[in-house]
Amino acid sequence: MSLTRILTSVALMGASATLTLGAYGAILSGHFTIVPQPLACTEEAMLCPDGSSVGRTGPDCHFAACPVVAEPVSRGPIASTSTKPVATTTKPQLCDADARQCPDGSSVGRTGADCHFAECPVVRPEASGTLSGVVVLSPTCPVESTTVTGASGGTAAQSPGSDCVPAPHETTLTIITGTDGGTAKQIKSDASGAFSASLAPGDYTIITAGGEVYPRCDRTAVSVVEQRTTRVQIVCDTGIR
Repeated sequence: MSLTRILTSVALMGASATLTLGAYGAILSGHFTIVPQPLACTEEAMLCPDGSSVGRTGPDCHFAACPVVAEPVSRGPIASTSTKPVATTTKPQLCDADARQCPDGSSVGRTGADCHFAECPVVRPEASGTLSGVVVLSPTCPVESTTVTGASGGTAAQSPGSDCVPAPHETTLTIITGTDGGTAKQIKSDASGAFSASLAPGDYTIITAGGEVYPRCDRTAVSVVEQRTTRVQIVCDTGIR
């Protein structure tokens, strides 16, 4: 066999094999899927600004994002934390001399830092006593020192007439605790000179208002007993002689 025939036979055999493999490949291409192999990233690391490090990730092996660190907020100079007290000078509050009438007849004034009215006294009805009385003016006419001679030659003073009886006095009465305590109650006598007040048991002094000179009313000491009535007559001197 000549060399030319041999080369021709080899060429024909190669072409036949190529055609055969191409046909089989065309047939098999509809039945197989090429699965790509996962890409393995290198173990390189990147140093972040906060001192941490991140590695490569994702399909293209890029470096992961560094953590975000918030910027510190400037708050100005730090205030002093010293607890040393600061000395302050305050002037005392001067309250007005206003007075408020309480339900029991007494009066209270203003007090405290805001000058509010003081609390009215609270008296339990079952624990109180009653003070009542009358204020009168006397004498109401001159008292003449005349004498009458009797049949036996003796003498006797003549009494004033029946028209010189004490007269009622309408005025203001201030009742204080004890002899020099605070005001417990302030009341008024009526046109007939009568007055009445409910008080807690104890000792009191009645100060009766008079005139600049006359009538002159002395202080009167009284004692109030629980659930009892204490009666008193206050005589104011008219100065008539």
